[in-house]
Amino acid sequence: MIVLPMLAAAAPVAHVPAAKPWMMNRPQVQNVQTMQRSVVQPESFGIALPVANNEELLVFNVDYKPEGDKALEKLQQCIERKKAMKEKERLSIKAICDMQRLFRGFKGRQRAETRRVEYTRDLQMHKSATKLQSMARRDHATKKVNSIREQRVALMHHSATFVRKLWLAHITRKRYIALKQEFNTHIDSIVVMQRYVRGFLVRLRMWREAIRAEEELWAVVEIQRIWKGFVGRLRWEAKFKETWKKEIAAAKMQAAIRGWLARTRVNKMQRKVARSEFDKARVRFRAAQKIQALIRGVLVRKVIRAWRERIISCVVHIQRVARGHALRRKLWDQVLNQRATMISSLVRGFLTRKRLFTAIAKVILIQRFFRHLKRWETKKTKERRIKLAQERKAAAKAIQSKYKDHQQDKAIEAIKADEAAKTE
Repeated sequence: MIVLPMLAAAAPVAHVPAAKPWMMNRPQVQNVQTMQRSVVQPESFGIALPVANNEELLVFNVDYKPEGDKALEKLQQCIERKKAMKEKERLSIKAICDMQRLFRGFKGRQRAETRRVEYTRDLQMHKSATKLQSMARRDHATKKVNSIREQRVALMHHSATFVRKLWLAHITRKRYIALKQEFNTHIDSIVVMQRYVRGFLVRLRMWREAIRAEEELWAVVEIQRIWKGFVGRLRWEAKFKETWKKEIAAAKMQAAIRGWLARTRVNKMQRKVARSEFDKARVRFRAAQKIQALIRGVLVRKVIRAWRERIISCVVHIQRVARGHALRRKLWDQVLNQRATMISSLVRGFLTRKRLFTAIAKVILIQRFFRHLKRWETKKTKERRIKLAQERKAAAKAIQSKYKDHQQDKAIEAIKADEAAKTE
């Protein structure tokens, strides 16, 4: 029995499909009209097709000949391949679903981890903010309590100071009244004591004035003595410095003259010896110098010749490049000037034409409005307009005549002022 998986909406039983290459050797179906649709039994023989959900199968009972085994085997192989393909597709779909499930789970865990980290960070920030707020409130409360305590202590101190002041005033007043009463009982004794004390003070002041006058006299004498001694010491020191400078200057002059004479004598001897050695060395030096000059001249002329040839070639090349550049620059400047001239001429022509068109349009507009006004202007309006123009003209002439008279009067006054200034 060969089972073919099919859908429930299969073709009718009497339908025979077209021959396929792999069906060329299949057994021929006999008595197609006698084929019946039935439920497959284990002992039945034939080809069964599924109807729906593998519950019922379409069975075709056929008689086959022995030579149709190869076709059936190929059919079974095709069915098995299709089953394998469907199983592979199912497994691939399952694998894709598993991959999607794993990926979604991974992404969900990532989002959950991100949310957890954000929640932890927000919670930490909330706790930190709460802690900062509590610390700030505690500090504010502490400062407020301290200020209240300080105000209370200051008030208590002020109250205590005020009470102490009142108490001291009371005691002092009491003592003062007692002393005053005691003083009133001993007035005569106090007068005698004052007389003796005042006499003592007068005698003490007179004695101190005498002592001060004597000390001032002694101080004047002492100042004169010290000043005269200071002036004498200064005079003696000046004389001593002058004498000492003269002696030191004479000694230095003698040492300098003796040294100069010795150096002159030794220098003459050294110059004499050096002159003879110098003459010999000069002869040798001039000979060596002459030889070196000849050799250096030969070497320098070789180098200069090569350098001159290279420089001349470089200069010629630079001149050629510079002249070509100057010529191209000149031609380009001519082209630019020509183009600028063309552009400016075009722009000027465009602007001139535009101004001409604008002026013509404005003139046409003014003419149109003027003609419109002339068309609607009545004779009375025209006479009033002419009269206003004449009045304006007459007023202008009057103003001009007044201004000319004013200028003439001003010039006459200036001439009179000049003549009066000249006569004065």
